[in-house]
Amino acid sequence: MGTLSTTDQDQGDTFTYSLVTGIGDTDNTAFVIVNDQLQLATSLDFETKSSYSIRVQAVDAGGLSIEKILTIHVSNVNEAPTGIQLSNATINEHSPNGTLIGTFTTIDPDQGDTYIYQLLDDAGGRFSIQANRLIVTNSALLDFEQNRVYSIIVRTQDAGGSGFTYDQAFSITVNNVIESDLTVQIKAIPTTANFGEPFDVTWIVRNTGTDPTTNLWSDRLYLSTDSTLSQDDTILLTQSASQTPLAPNGEYSQTATVTLPLNDSSIAGRYYILAQTDTFNSQPETNETNNLDEQAIYFDLAPYADLQVSQVTAPQLTVGNPAEVTIGWQVANVGKGAGTVTSWVDRVFVSGNAIAGDGDDILIGDFIHTGLLDVGQFYNQNQTVLLPPRFQGNYHLFVQTDATGLVFENGLKANNQAFAPNFFDVVPVPYADLAAKVWTLGAISHNGKLARNQSYEGEQIFNLNSAATGQYVIVETGGAWEGIYQENSSQAIATNVTASPADLRVTNITVPNSTNFSGETTTIQWTVENQGSPIWSGTRYWTDLVYLLPDPRLTVQNYNPGDQTLGGVKALGSFSHPAANSYTQTQQITLPAGIDGKQYIYINNR
Repeated sequence: MGTLSTTDQDQGDTFTYSLVTGIGDTDNTAFVIVNDQLQLATSLDFETKSSYSIRVQAVDAGGLSIEKILTIHVSNVNEAPTGIQLSNATINEHSPNGTLIGTFTTIDPDQGDTYIYQLLDDAGGRFSIQANRLIVTNSALLDFEQNRVYSIIVRTQDAGGSGFTYDQAFSITVNNVIESDLTVQIKAIPTTANFGEPFDVTWIVRNTGTDPTTNLWSDRLYLSTDSTLSQDDTILLTQSASQTPLAPNGEYSQTATVTLPLNDSSIAGRYYILAQTDTFNSQPETNETNNLDEQAIYFDLAPYADLQVSQVTAPQLTVGNPAEVTIGWQVANVGKGAGTVTSWVDRVFVSGNAIAGDGDDILIGDFIHTGLLDVGQFYNQNQTVLLPPRFQGNYHLFVQTDATGLVFENGLKANNQAFAPNFFDVVPVPYADLAAKVWTLGAISHNGKLARNQSYEGEQIFNLNSAATGQYVIVETGGAWEGIYQENSSQAIATNVTASPADLRVTNITVPNSTNFSGETTTIQWTVENQGSPIWSGTRYWTDLVYLLPDPRLTVQNYNPGDQTLGGVKALGSFSHPAANSYTQTQQITLPAGIDGKQYIYINNR
């Protein structure tokens, strides 16, 4: 390492050197002294220890000595790597190209060095290195059944260049993978089907892999508005695979009968049936993207019923406590088919204000009908009901068919309800109802004072209302203060007035011959003639009320402008007209939305 020398006042003296104990002798054992040469007793490593301390003694020829502590500094030099580590050495067979197997780390005495890795043996092109990453290069060659272990040789080189390398061999183990691959194909499905009617779907599941399946799995059918499976698709059925295990190239076929519910959410149009195998990913597969197939199908609405209530009958007055009443009605199917529901409820209830469903309704009874009703068919109900004790009042009686909404009618619910044309009155005991009808003819003023025992005469011509009737004319005076003499202020005289009313009749109604569409405007024209007595001169105008009826047997009674659907009767409008013995009206009228089929115009004068 170096030559020792001593400074001495004696010229030409000689010295003997040795390592001695004392302060600073920490690393004496790492060195030896031969004559005046300091030499290494062991190898020095900069990365382990960068400086060493020794204690040296020099003795001259006269026996005098000196001791000194010396510090030896170690210079750092580049050293070659001494090993390579791989973080993982196993890979599944046929893993996709680019799959990471593991990462390399170099063992090197030098800290902080950088390295380049190279495959000297890539196992026949199966593997490659990117930076320090060992990856799959040829997936097809990684076959467990052909070879389970492959050897590679890796070289690492540090920044010092080609002289600073290290080579190491590794064994890469290939894991066995179940190489089954399930596919599904819809084999048979109708091009069109109806909501509410059954249809068959047949699908085939194949194992296109090289291994038999090992687990159980399920197939599933969906209804979708497009060809892509999504969370808003409707599950039609889930069914276990019919054959397991399934050998390579094996297949099975399944057929299921499916019925889509017919309800108010059913909308005719183009849909897709999606068939999915291994729905819950129970079976390991080499390809999970081919487990779905789709076929387009057009769904229409099955012929549906349209139930219509009419001919509601109920007694106008019933006396009893509790009272027994008999109520009758008719339900007809005016729709396009019998539908699928075979039983529904006819509900009878009363209302105090002629508006059904506003909170004051009282249930009289629910009556179950059983059996399909073909188009054009009807049934009549007559039910005798014992009302609750102390039931009384003045009511309107309603009947509603399919009260619980079980029958699909494609939104045509307006005619499910009708009411009796008369009031439905119930009293606990018989009663009297006395009333006198008085027609006021007019008032005549008298000016001036009237002395005691004086009198005056009056005469007046009155134009009687054509509906006025009666047996007496009563003249009543008043206005002056008469004290206790009030009872003799009127006098009656016998007469006889017979009503002579006009008779307004709608003699003609004209509607367009072409098809009318719900929700659009149409033109309606009608003629009114007076076929009775002359119209009273005091009549200024009247109103023509226009209705739409699904059945010409219906009549409109007690019309309330706030109620737009009186048991299937729809109010289209009211049109005032000055009094006249004959006239023709033409009006543009918007038809209600959602109506369908044959309808009738009904016009009433008020």
